[in-house]
Amino acid sequence: MKFFNLRLIAVLALSTILLVGSVGSAFAQEQGRGSNFSRTQRLNEVFSAKVPEMEFDFEQLHPGESISLSVVAIKTLQGFSGSTYTLAELAPSGYIILHDESGLFVEHSARSPSPYAGLDAGLYYAGPTGYYYKDGLEYRHTVITEVFTQADEAGLAVVADELYQSLMQNADVDVADYISGKTATYPAGLRTITYSTYTRINSYPFFTQMSKCGQVSIGNGVCGYIAAAMLLAWKHDVSGDLYYTLGWLTYDNGRAEIDNAFTSFLYSIGVGLGYGTGTTASQIKNVVESYLQAVGRNNVTHHMSQPGTNGGIVGHLNSDRPVLWFGAIINYDQINNSNGKFDPMLHAVTVYGHKSVALIGTSYLAHFGWDGWNEVTFNGVLGGYYTIS
Repeated sequence: MKFFNLRLIAVLALSTILLVGSVGSAFAQEQGRGSNFSRTQRLNEVFSAKVPEMEFDFEQLHPGESISLSVVAIKTLQGFSGSTYTLAELAPSGYIILHDESGLFVEHSARSPSPYAGLDAGLYYAGPTGYYYKDGLEYRHTVITEVFTQADEAGLAVVADELYQSLMQNADVDVADYISGKTATYPAGLRTITYSTYTRINSYPFFTQMSKCGQVSIGNGVCGYIAAAMLLAWKHDVSGDLYYTLGWLTYDNGRAEIDNAFTSFLYSIGVGLGYGTGTTASQIKNVVESYLQAVGRNNVTHHMSQPGTNGGIVGHLNSDRPVLWFGAIINYDQINNSNGKFDPMLHAVTVYGHKSVALIGTSYLAHFGWDGWNEVTFNGVLGGYYTIS
């Protein structure tokens, strides 16, 4: 996976870890007790109010199954732009990330592990998929091999405001004020959460049940190529046509397994086209076109937009095809750090569903391109998208 030349949404430093006990959703129905509660208790309430919706979403995606989630830890992260995000770790699995100042949830998953599991100091958050911890003078990704150095901090500070501005434009002031202690009244919006269902492609179980996504470690990562491998595997699965060769796509009890050799092969095509590990939507389009031409599959229509719009992505999802979502492309002229080499990066993910969310608008349901990260709901700053039909 590579966090290619794209705008890094935000980078946040972990300042405090607060352990909390499990809290039932009924606990969040009272009012007027915030003045007697600590910030930890108020955050616990807010996160616990989100849990029933996540349980509902899980049951919609997995008919006949259920899950019971509870908050077990809260970790506070402070951002370079002065913003604060808070992570709730859940049991038996899952996590939620909240932006304190806007009172909005940025991402959550009932099935994926906490990106900071087992870590308790020097943690950083860089928006959806950007999970780091500080190791000496370096910032290391908690899931893959991505690394930043302190020389990048000035540039990170410049672009850290992107997600913050997006969230503040749609802030839930009642929740934000309750978290900060400005009001003792429990937010009415959390007492009356409406559970909206995902609009998802018909073949969404291909992604939710996938056991191996073709994840491979090359340099700082090749996320665009992993996403392309999943897109081609999906096309093969739903059409029955040969979009895969050499046994690169197999099944274990009906669960797709993509051989990482296929991701490596796509990467070799990218190298031949002059690309590195980092890719944009247009570059991945060229890689997929080259691959399909090589295997004689010319009956494919390519859909690419850069920077792209949420409406465009939703349209493709509603037309029953997944979409590769790419983060915002950086304008290097806006970066003036000390060494002039700042290279902010962001992940590419495979989106297969969407839902309407109050204040935010559209949230996406995606496979994040790592094994075990099959179902993550997120909001982010779009830089481009690509899909095929």
